Amino acid sequence: MQAQNVDEAGKLYDQLAPLGPIMLALTAATPVYKGFLADTDIRWNQHVSGADDRTAEEMGEKPLEKDRWRISKSRWSLNSAYIARDARLRDEYQDPDLVIDPDVKRRLMDGGMDDLLATHLPHLFLRDPLFLHAGGLKFLDLEKTNFFEIFQSTN
Repeated sequence: MQAQNVDEAGKLYDQLAPLGPIMLALTAATPVYKGFLADTDIRWNQHVSGADDRTAEEMGEKPLEKDRWRISKSRWSLNSAYIARDARLRDEYQDPDLVIDPDVKRRLMDGGMDDLLATHLPHLFLRDPLFLHAGGLKFLDLEKTNFFEIFQSTN
């Protein structure tokens, strides 16, 4: 799937977000996990916890001393923000606990980015990129979106 522009990409992103959990529930593929009957049909929570690299401070288990933010969700949790400029988007659809870096948001908006996308991206940049492939930085091509796609998909 390829969007023609940012507006179309935002609409696709927002429309596909609720379909993921529905499609996952339809698979009902894992009623047994490690030999035990599970209280869920899927292994999504195990998958999410496998990529949860938040520190105890970020999870709220300890007071903030070294870290800057409390992050309520794992890296591969539910979507936190809708990004399409659409009249049907209501404020209550957005995650009220979304943590962003306000300086990054301000810089993006100063550069001409709309408010919704300028809220989504700083939330992604709270975390370091988790996945890079060997030699990936050697062939950095600013005309391609490979690195952003990896970053977007793991946050």
